Amino acid sequence: PLMGANKDKPLPKDFKSLKALAEKGDSVAQVELGKMYFDGNSVKQDLKEAVNWWHKAANKGNPRAYHNLGSVYMRNKDFKEAMIWFRKAADMGVASSQHTVGGFYFEGLGVKRDLAEAAKWFRKASEKGNSYAQNYLGIFYRDGLGVKQDFTEAVKWTTKAANQGHPMAQFNLGVFHRDGQGVEKNIEEAVKWITKSAEQKFQDAEFNLGVMYADGEG
Repeated sequence: PLMGANKDKPLPKDFKSLKALAEKGDSVAQVELGKMYFDGNSVKQDLKEAVNWWHKAANKGNPRAYHNLGSVYMRNKDFKEAMIWFRKAADMGVASSQHTVGGFYFEGLGVKRDLAEAAKWFRKASEKGNSYAQNYLGIFYRDGLGVKQDFTEAVKWTTKAANQGHPMAQFNLGVFHRDGQGVEKNIEEAVKWITKSAEQKFQDAEFNLGVMYADGEG
């Protein structure tokens, strides 16, 4: 997702004042102004202007501008260029960029596929609380992708993602409890988590929940 300005810094709410601040060289205002042009919020949508303002902010080292430029190039399927910008933001600690860099290494988008690198970046984002990265890291530990297989670690990270409402993580956590992998087998906990996932229309959860009820486990 695209990022607006860091809300720790108060910004003018009206377009005219925000643009005036951006024109003075304020990179935070430039990021927000770019997003307004991108979304067509308070101004006619203009993707070229959005990118223009994000480049201005990027030239001042703004990590959110880096992330947004990466997102634009990713939408245009220019993964190599996208990776350059996401990596800049990731190196500055932007969790969503770290997750995306991990995903690029996992899929081999714009870079050579490297599961160990993917795991490294998913961990960085996971430690910052990114639920998408936590879900992936749980899968990596479960399947031994880029890391040594470790069901205890898999449950740890999957639980963190599940507690944030990630539907796949909720399903996977339910399966861990159902099968007794990384945790003591507990059908009641399994049903609880698979139900939470099914309530979000996650298809694997809906199917497995039906099977569990049919087998008298629900």
